[in-house]
Amino acid sequence: MKPMFILRIACVGRLTVRKLQEGDEERLLEFYKSLSDKTVHFYHPYPTFNPETIRKAVQRTVTGEDLGLIAVDDKERVIAHVFLSGIANDVAGFGIGVRDYFQGRGIGNELMKLIIRLAKHELRKKGIRLTVLKENKRALHLYQKYGFEICGGCTNWSENDSYKMQLTFK
Repeated sequence: MKPMFILRIACVGRLTVRKLQEGDEERLLEFYKSLSDKTVHFYHPYPTFNPETIRKAVQRTVTGEDLGLIAVDDKERVIAHVFLSGIANDVAGFGIGVRDYFQGRGIGNELMKLIIRLAKHELRKKGIRLTVLKENKRALHLYQKYGFEICGGCTNWSENDSYKMQLTFK
């Protein structure tokens, strides 16, 4: 598949960002299984990381229900997964995960810019929403930097431990 975007990030190099496609199930599953317990604590978009769950995630992009993107290195290893869910809605759900070794190197920042641009200008969404654990200070800072606002609380792992956040496009 033709790459959607090429990211060149200092300390990382070149990453190809493209839509998920049939055949990506194994590499996406390997990505999720590689994540540390700490990363999974903060980022768990699916109830389990098993072949069936990952197959469904890929299928939702193939059928157009979601927009799932992966950033891959020159060996096609998934470095990051970013997605918009429910893209038929005015406000889509959003999630982003980066392989542990590559966290803190600017990949999340670049993917945030990309997904916001796609949601606003290509998909013409009114906004994007997410949930984030209150203790995930790094993610909170990133989301607030891009204009997400806290619009409520919710329960993730324990009672009222997370924020609902939304970025509304002008």
